Amino acid sequence: MIKAIVFDLDGTLLYTLPDIAAALNAALAEEGCPTWAVDDYRRFVGSGIRTAIRRAAPPDLPPEALERIYRTYQSIYPDHCADRTAYYPGIHDALRVLRDRGLALGVLSNKTEATGQKIVARYFPDIPFAFVWGNNGARPLKPDAAGAAAFLALLGLPAEQTAYVGDSDVDMLFAQNAGLLPVGAVWGYRGREELAQAGAAALAEHPAQLPELLA
Repeated sequence: MIKAIVFDLDGTLLYTLPDIAAALNAALAEEGCPTWAVDDYRRFVGSGIRTAIRRAAPPDLPPEALERIYRTYQSIYPDHCADRTAYYPGIHDALRVLRDRGLALGVLSNKTEATGQKIVARYFPDIPFAFVWGNNGARPLKPDAAGAAAFLALLGLPAEQTAYVGDSDVDMLFAQNAGLLPVGAVWGYRGREELAQAGAAALAEHPAQLPELLA
């Protein structure tokens, strides 16, 4: 029986691409690099901002330029992370149903932790997440299973009673590495094919399906 559900943030709980793209495009432009359409960032995000920068920047860009882009991005995004970020239709209602059933809820993202916590507090003030974790400089990023070991200890639950909901191959690999139930959010950035190939045990086309899938 599933007793806890942990969520990815970007592309799962919220549509965050417009704000990520605006900040990273500004940072790329300052360095004289080409910029990208918002939808292109679906391929770049998911493994932490430094990886997104490497994917978005020209391949021959030297490390010091990548570091300048990172610093510029970090000077912009935390203050503009909720300008155009939006709810996925039905996600709030699904979270309320899961909350009312008494399931423990959490968030584990590869986004910088302080920014992730700011976003979740802004968009989900009524959802009692047990934790909202991200890249804090100490905990390894997904798909490393170390983050799961930490939150399972916090929740006091075994892995087999915990589901992880995410929208990318990184999320499904993380869940499998940790022994969690991998649930694919088809509505997110990467789509059904990637999630299925990455080993999703269940696929939700819409957030409203989550309570039934995880009953």
